[in-house]
Amino acid sequence: MPDVQHEFLDRRQILLSFCVNLRESAVAGLFDNCPRLRYVEIAVCMFDMTKFQRTCRPECTVVVNFDF
Repeated sequence: MPDVQHEFLDRRQILLSFCVNLRESAVAGLFDNCPRLRYVEIAVCMFDMTKFQRTCRPECTVVVNFDF
């Protein structure tokens, strides 16, 4: 998984589609490496993000539209 970071991300949201191999640590890395990021929406994900959704920072939101 590439290390995604941008100190001055213009938008506060990222929309990801069909990220079947995206793991919780990758999404956590997005929030850690992009300080302005507040919202990540994942269209399709192979892993259950429920635990991460409950434990991520209160000002951050992760939405998964479909996981399997």
